[in-house]
Amino acid sequence: MVRQVQTVLVSMLMHIAALFLIVVIPLLAMDGLPGVPSMTRYVPVEIKTPEMPAAPAPALASTRVPAVVSTTPTEAPAAITPESPERPNVGDITATAGAAGIPGGNRLPADSMNVTPPPQREPDPVRPGGQVKAPTRVRYTPPVYPPTAIAARISGTVIVEAVIGIDGSVRNARIVRSIPLLDDAALSAVRQWRYTPTTLNGIPVPVVMTVSVRFEIGG
Repeated sequence: MVRQVQTVLVSMLMHIAALFLIVVIPLLAMDGLPGVPSMTRYVPVEIKTPEMPAAPAPALASTRVPAVVSTTPTEAPAAITPESPERPNVGDITATAGAAGIPGGNRLPADSMNVTPPPQREPDPVRPGGQVKAPTRVRYTPPVYPPTAIAARISGTVIVEAVIGIDGSVRNARIVRSIPLLDDAALSAVRQWRYTPTTLNGIPVPVVMTVSVRFEIGG
């Protein structure tokens, strides 16, 4: 039994010595441990920056200086004549106004000097009463009796409301009380009547009046 243990120990010592000779002695003979090879490979890459196109040179403004013409006389005059003052006229003023920017020539048109005032607005119609007196009829045209109304024996009074203008004429006549067969004849007659103008505080004003037109069958 003891022999077997010795045999195992001797075998182990021999293995250890062989391993020492194979691994440790070569490592001691080297200057240092071998480097671990790197798995990364660096490849140098050259990066080129694109060149920008050169900006065009700005155009230089012209530096040409206009020639100056001297109006100073080089010789003294023989005599000095006094200047006579000129009298401006309307034509000169008009030409200056035209040159200042008025289109259509150097002279203003004659019609532009005549300013027409705007037409005056006629006052609103009023009704007679108080200071407003009813106008007086100065021209009367009798109504024409329609034959159809005569044949139908129709008579009566048609009432018409109308505006008497500041010149006395009748306008805007309308029927207030109607008799159908007589209305047109009444309106036709009233529109031909004329009245005196009506004034209020000395100013002519139109008047609203109501007139009656009577139709009667004689005999």
